[in-house]
Amino acid sequence: MSNITLSNIESVLGAREPQLSQNLTRLFAKLLERNQDHTFAQNYMGAIRIGLRNEARLSSEGHGGPAVRGFSEFGKACFKAGIVKTMLELATLHVYTTAYPKERYIAQYNGMDSLRELMRTGNLAERRVLLEEMLRHRAVDVFMDKLDHPLCIIRQLAVNMIRMLSTEAMLGELILAGTAVDVIVAMCKFALEGPENFIQEMRSPVVGWQSQMILGSPGLPSSQAVAHAPRYYGMAQESSMWAVHGLLCTSPPPTRKFCLEILKKKPEVLDLLFDCAILPRPPWYPETQADSIACEALALLFQWPVHVIPGVSTPMDSAFKAHDWKAMSQCLTILTSREDWADKIIEVWMKVEEEDTRGIKQLLDRVETDYLVFEPPDSDTYHQIFEYRGTSRIAVLRLIATLTHAAESCGVTNAELESLLHIAYAASRKIKSEEELQTTADELTHIERNMEIFSSPLYTVPLRIEMDAPAHIADESVLGPTALARLLVVLAQRKALDTIQGLRGAKPL
Repeated sequence: MSNITLSNIESVLGAREPQLSQNLTRLFAKLLERNQDHTFAQNYMGAIRIGLRNEARLSSEGHGGPAVRGFSEFGKACFKAGIVKTMLELATLHVYTTAYPKERYIAQYNGMDSLRELMRTGNLAERRVLLEEMLRHRAVDVFMDKLDHPLCIIRQLAVNMIRMLSTEAMLGELILAGTAVDVIVAMCKFALEGPENFIQEMRSPVVGWQSQMILGSPGLPSSQAVAHAPRYYGMAQESSMWAVHGLLCTSPPPTRKFCLEILKKKPEVLDLLFDCAILPRPPWYPETQADSIACEALALLFQWPVHVIPGVSTPMDSAFKAHDWKAMSQCLTILTSREDWADKIIEVWMKVEEEDTRGIKQLLDRVETDYLVFEPPDSDTYHQIFEYRGTSRIAVLRLIATLTHAAESCGVTNAELESLLHIAYAASRKIKSEEELQTTADELTHIERNMEIFSSPLYTVPLRIEMDAPAHIADESVLGPTALARLLVVLAQRKALDTIQGLRGAKPL
């Protein structure tokens, strides 16, 4: 093909091999010309993104269908022609300024998002190769830099790109702990920002055009964009926590040394995760998992190796004590060295305990009208919220039980142990069986208190990969009494039970 122009996009991208690869190689070179026409870049990037998105949808056809088959002819040609290098260079080619038209930044958006769509069409081997190629071209650095971009659509996409690398690929298995903690801190800070900047941008006459990207249609009233902006942020906030989770939920699980290196480099990551774990339920996105994912991430940082049962001697114990226990103990020491660490654990638990669950349904009923929701929540969404609440509860219980095994080496005081007792007592109450459920409240409590975590890397879902879940947290009926027994055992060993106010009057479990 002699010319690549705005008028022949379909024939350029619709050619068959070997012409397609030749076209793409020439096209990618033209896109990186600094003075390239902005509309040319926008339209070609948009066409590539849409083409890959359509193939991603056809490749999976929902998670109930067959496993993702792998790159299509078009996807293979894009990769061969250098789509990774091109899109990442294009993303950094022009620093934001109002002197450039919006088409330039839409092109950058489409370019980065096309890499996400390509990843979704890949099989396991292709995803790893694509990830390695992205890492060679500093993808993590590029996306981290975009978190400070003046446009909210780029910041939101940067979060989703990092989430893609950590959940739909294997970023956590390939990066150093120092890079991992930098990403985790950045994701937490994004999650704690709140939606105000997104709202202001939708009100702005200068950058309000972003609403066409967010709402999928130009010319809509700015009031609709302003109304939807908090929810748009809320979904990105949740994605930021999934990015954190993906870095820590790997197969095989991260070593205790890896987690220790994370905590040594930036121990404040614990404070940030606790802050994310107590995020209030937002009316613009009441079905959020952000807080419960943060709780699970905290538990993953202090996860026992799968072959170890704390407090039970096994043939593997000597190997664990020799190699991992020191690192595990140091991790827990960093936790207990943080100011008000016990209060933070209690605050997470009380956030769940004290929430008015009747108000959750009211928030769900109003979100479609108040925040312009495209897919309104339904009854399944309502029930899932109680699963997320259950996740927070058992993550806290797991953390408490884990801490008791290092109470001496970490210098945990009797007062700190006693302050956690009420959590363990509350979690040791009888859980009604299904036959005993009489009301909706009973049913929702049953869902919450029977929640159990079996987490595998999220890429296993579309790829239909079966594996033993590298992250497992038992339900409350197991962890509640376990945490309570462990706290009482440690206090008894210290001969401190007699000093606990009200212990003799404790209610039967």
